Amino acid sequence: MKLNKILFTLLAAFSILTVSCQVEEQTYEPGEPDLEGCYGVYFPTQEAAGSHTMDPSETPAVEIIVKRATAEDDITVPVNVIVSEEGIFNVPELKFVGGQTEAVLNITFPDAKAGVEYSLTLEITDPEYASIYGVNPTFINYSVIIEKYELMGKALYREDIITALFSAPNLEWEVDVYTKETTPGVYYLANVYDPAAGCPLLSNNPTQYKDSYMVIDASNPQKVIMPFQYMGLIVNSKYGECAVGSYAPEAGFNVTEGVYGTLIDGVITFPADALLFGMELYKDFGFYLANGNEMFRVALPGAILTDYTISLSADHAENGKQPVAFTFGPDVETIKYEAYAGPLSKADIEEKAAELAAATNAKTVTRPEEDAEGNVPDAIVNFEFDKTGEYTIVAVGCDEDGAAQSSTSIILTYVAEDDEKGVPVVISAGLGSAAKYAPQGISSETAVEFYVYGEDIVDVKVGLFSYASLAGNQNACIQTLMESDSAPAEVIATVNEDVYVDVFSGLTPGTEYYLLVWASNGYEQKLIMSDPWTTDGDPLPVYQSFSAADIDVTLLPETSEGYFGTYNYYAQYEGPLREYIGQVTIADSDIPDAGPDESGLTDEYVEITGLFGGLQKDFGIEDDTVIFDYYGGVIYSLENGLGKGTHPQVGEIYVGLCQGYPGGVFVGYSYLMIGGYVDEGYLAFVTAPNYADAGYTINSFFLYAYQDAEYSSGLGYLDYLTDPLLVDPAVDNNGLAPKASAARSTLSRGDLNKINFNLASDINCVETERGRIRSAIDQMRTEKAVQSVGTVTGVKGEWSAPAAEYTTEEAAPQFKNTTSDFDKVNDVNPALYR
Repeated sequence: MKLNKILFTLLAAFSILTVSCQVEEQTYEPGEPDLEGCYGVYFPTQEAAGSHTMDPSETPAVEIIVKRATAEDDITVPVNVIVSEEGIFNVPELKFVGGQTEAVLNITFPDAKAGVEYSLTLEITDPEYASIYGVNPTFINYSVIIEKYELMGKALYREDIITALFSAPNLEWEVDVYTKETTPGVYYLANVYDPAAGCPLLSNNPTQYKDSYMVIDASNPQKVIMPFQYMGLIVNSKYGECAVGSYAPEAGFNVTEGVYGTLIDGVITFPADALLFGMELYKDFGFYLANGNEMFRVALPGAILTDYTISLSADHAENGKQPVAFTFGPDVETIKYEAYAGPLSKADIEEKAAELAAATNAKTVTRPEEDAEGNVPDAIVNFEFDKTGEYTIVAVGCDEDGAAQSSTSIILTYVAEDDEKGVPVVISAGLGSAAKYAPQGISSETAVEFYVYGEDIVDVKVGLFSYASLAGNQNACIQTLMESDSAPAEVIATVNEDVYVDVFSGLTPGTEYYLLVWASNGYEQKLIMSDPWTTDGDPLPVYQSFSAADIDVTLLPETSEGYFGTYNYYAQYEGPLREYIGQVTIADSDIPDAGPDESGLTDEYVEITGLFGGLQKDFGIEDDTVIFDYYGGVIYSLENGLGKGTHPQVGEIYVGLCQGYPGGVFVGYSYLMIGGYVDEGYLAFVTAPNYADAGYTINSFFLYAYQDAEYSSGLGYLDYLTDPLLVDPAVDNNGLAPKASAARSTLSRGDLNKINFNLASDINCVETERGRIRSAIDQMRTEKAVQSVGTVTGVKGEWSAPAAEYTTEEAAPQFKNTTSDFDKVNDVNPALYR
């Protein structure tokens, strides 16, 4: 049965009453005003209101406070008294003396019987005493039941309820448990989810809690129920208080058949999916299946706790051998097992388990010896079959006397040794905006939606990684994914039947994320990476990508002196995100300025030192100062010669500056990139507008080797730095400087790399190179007013391990988010990141 939502009986009854009807149009007249001199008597908010439980040792009485707005006169207020049973409540007259604004009614009920709930309503309707239109309440409801709670002691409570909507672990802790003489077999667990009472689950989460008992009715030990009840746990004002009940009509749910728990040897358990969990303000109080891991358990004081659980897990077959791990519970001594062809039905598995339990000559695995740390390792059995196909392994756990106590099974998808056909894995996944979840309190700045679907998938692992995480150590991210937990069975079922959709929350704004998904159909496995998705919001500027369109002309200096100074230098070197390289200095050049030209602009020449972060020293060149031209508020490279150097294999070389993109550098050394302020104190070097308009991305400064002093015969590049960005230390809040990069090794990218010498044929070739860059700068200055910062392509962030957390397809809020950063889903290419 697929259960999406089950409404509480009260809600179902309410829907029956709200039938459609026609109503005559009416004209409403203003009501009569309060009587002149009305005393305005009312019942203020107070603890006496609502339901109460009283111990038999307490005095059977309650004090109810009454107030009035007008303090004049001695008055006796007529009060309507409505009771559930006559002769129980003794209600005195309500009197005020002159000047008194508050009175107390001392109500007693000495004849109340234990175990019976009695209710009382006090109401003031006389308009001389109660305001007809006032906002203060003129009635109060009170109910009481006299019962004595007897403390049994400490019970062990194991959680598997809030796991229905939240990624909570199955932790176990002690709670106080009570009984009542009037309700034998019913247990009351005090303040189960209150961190102050010892709950370890929610101590670091912004939840609220109020005193409550969790009630479990085990008066019939073979038919245990948990009545519908609030849990005292309040997620927040948006989602309200949590509630739980067992999936049974006796628990208050509108279902015809029930699923019940049991009480055996002092231990209360329920079958998987037998409990229902919801929040009062979430999804119209929709209820979701809980106890999905079948881990919910209450061990009453004095219970005999035994653990005969066993489990099987299988790896993939290699060379016709498929290893299966047998895991032993603490009280399991041996495990009987047998393999059967084909996938068996539930009934068949139960029949085979019964046969194994009775068998005296079954295959058996004995409990392994504990290791040095006291842990019991799994026992590994290698299964071999004659042909490829599905096989069912049925296992029975036995105690030290050989008596069967538990059973389990697993279906193997086996590939025979000589069968090379394989079965291709069909899996797809992707990321998208989480904006649709805004009504649920989920922000698209800190969350991303993901989906996964496939065919015949038996195992799935999912994780989210930032671009920085994968770029920094892709192999480590993949390893972490593979060590994470597999998706729950219900998620895998949705992946195969439809499309599983969920959200990752707790992410970083303006950050590029990828989804990694590993999937297996039992025969083959596949690792895929999604297309990226960037969360809304702004990341650190040092991880932004810039183009000429991002140069802010309002920040461009009127003279080259506006660029003079020392900057923190960032560029991509060993990964796809900028890292701190060192410092760069921009200063005046000895070359005389020239101009003004016909546009009234002057060529001013500047020296830039440090663009290669010291890499040129590997070739015997100490100074890497290069000349840039300042024109129209921006700067661009002019001279490429750094001098004579030595290459360990080639010998004598001449080293210079080139510009281009990794894998293919243009032959020219000037006019391909321009530098300008994209924000206050942020100087970015970007593709010149004319080359960008032609579809080129020229984003790297290359350290280039030539054969001759004229720099005309190229040998290849020695190294390069991509997406250079200079940041004024006074405004640099990126948190990376001054942690300079590690020393570069000589030719860290390999030997000399030959590069492609082809100029763009679709660039305007009528003008000279110098003329083209000037035209592009002039056009940029006249067409653009204020340019915004560029679009985000990366994110700052250290890699952290993913914890694949599964909520529901409806993206409920998460109490705890250990989700890490994620990456991309088409077959992963290990060489994707250099």
